[in-house]
Amino acid sequence: MPELDVSGEEYVTLPAASRSTGVPVKRIRRAVQRGGVPAFDLDSAWPRVRLRDVIAWIESTRVRPTEHARRRVEEVLEREARAAP
Repeated sequence: MPELDVSGEEYVTLPAASRSTGVPVKRIRRAVQRGGVPAFDLDSAWPRVRLRDVIAWIESTRVRPTEHARRRVEEVLEREARAAP
């Protein structure tokens, strides 16, 4: 695990990160195990993570709509606009 940088940042347990973000503990744990979220083992029952690292990981997993999906949404919106009185 990486070296601990205690520069005033908030380090939280995985359950606390889960409560703060709404992401299940299991999913955060898998992200830690796969290297997506840096974690620090402070000889406690749970490793600690920086909340900002968890949020950055969440943002990095955002699914972007495909071009086909964008065109389809535009078609539906146009159709609804024409049908509106």
